[in-house]
Amino acid sequence: FPVTIESSKIINSLQGEQGTTVYDFGVVSIETPLGGSVLGKIVFPRAVTIPQNFVGSRGDVDTAPSTDPYVIDVTQNGVSVGTISIGANSDFDFVSSNSISVVEGDILRFIAPNPTHIEITITGISITISGQI
Repeated sequence: FPVTIESSKIINSLQGEQGTTVYDFGVVSIETPLGGSVLGKIVFPRAVTIPQNFVGSRGDVDTAPSTDPYVIDVTQNGVSVGTISIGANSDFDFVSSNSISVVEGDILRFIAPNPTHIEITITGISITISGQI
């Protein structure tokens, strides 16, 4: 039978290294994404800080891109705030020039490379972003 768990209780029980509350969230794209498509969209219910260069974040891909790198643009309310690059060897490189501070109602989008970038092999992109409340 299904079990319902309030995620806020789980999130609030996880303490970060410096006593901050951990707030992790994921983005998944199983199929080969179309160029320029939105891979994931997160609407924040509370203020969260994502460390510079997305420290603590992780990624996995079922099938690596055939070209190196496959660069996902991360936008906050339509403005680019960082990138996530996936190499032909399945390595992930998370980059942002500063920490990212989001407030309640902010929207992060994860956008596939533009339509002129043709990539037909990448599948099963899974990204978990680590933040703090």
